[in-house]
Amino acid sequence: MSANRSRLAMGAAVASVATTIATLTLAGCSTASPDPLVAKATSATSSSITADEFTVTLKLSTSREVAGRPIDGTLIVVNRTGAPVESSGVSCGNVAVVLKNSHVQNPSVSIAKACATHVIVPPGRSERPIKILTTYFAGTSAGLPALPAGTYATTFDWPNQHALMPEPRPIKVVLVNS
Repeated sequence: MSANRSRLAMGAAVASVATTIATLTLAGCSTASPDPLVAKATSATSSSITADEFTVTLKLSTSREVAGRPIDGTLIVVNRTGAPVESSGVSCGNVAVVLKNSHVQNPSVSIAKACATHVIVPPGRSERPIKILTTYFAGTSAGLPALPAGTYATTFDWPNQHALMPEPRPIKVVLVNS
């Protein structure tokens, strides 16, 4: 009989310790500091900036998507310089908009960083449809895996890592599992 009481007391002690650990773990999660990349992002699906002789607007079709599915968007640039602005040299095409957070530093997928192309921003208003990938380059030939579910911020990846114009405030994007 005392062996049964001893086992019951031991079981109660283990349950108490497990509850304490779970409570401490949950408390630790709730006080986690916000992701600095995501914290400065807007919750809207559009973001604009006007600086110098440019207005740059990024519009997304949604700010919530299933991980692995691309997000449609539009990049609108108003160039008031009166002349084309171009970046030439070693780059691979146009600006990319990618999703990042402090845990996933998602580089844009460029086939090669040594192709001789350049970006030209014409004078006046121009609009470009864009697709924001919710996948990332994993260095495998198995395709591009979906980003982990979570909250991300849009970031611009300019050719040559040199921004041609101001960047609008990042947009917060939430990726969910399918």
